[in-house]
Amino acid sequence: MSQFEDREPGVGRNLDEIDAWLRSYLSSGPKPAAEVIDQAMGAGYTKKMVRLASDRLAIVRERDGFGPGSRVLWHMPSAH
Repeated sequence: MSQFEDREPGVGRNLDEIDAWLRSYLSSGPKPAAEVIDQAMGAGYTKKMVRLASDRLAIVRERDGFGPGSRVLWHMPSAH
């Protein structure tokens, strides 16, 4: 049993933890934003926590396609 299981989602979690989770999740390449958010919520984070972490980490957001069926992909910034 996790120490967070009896708490509201996100309560007791610190910024380093969500940042590390997001870095790890995106380490294999671009992922659809909806998938990232769904997986993060499944891990106990809130949408707001994910959005704020993505801002702190300067996550790149790119649209893939246009119109119906298009999606937004998130990925880590390139290290130039």
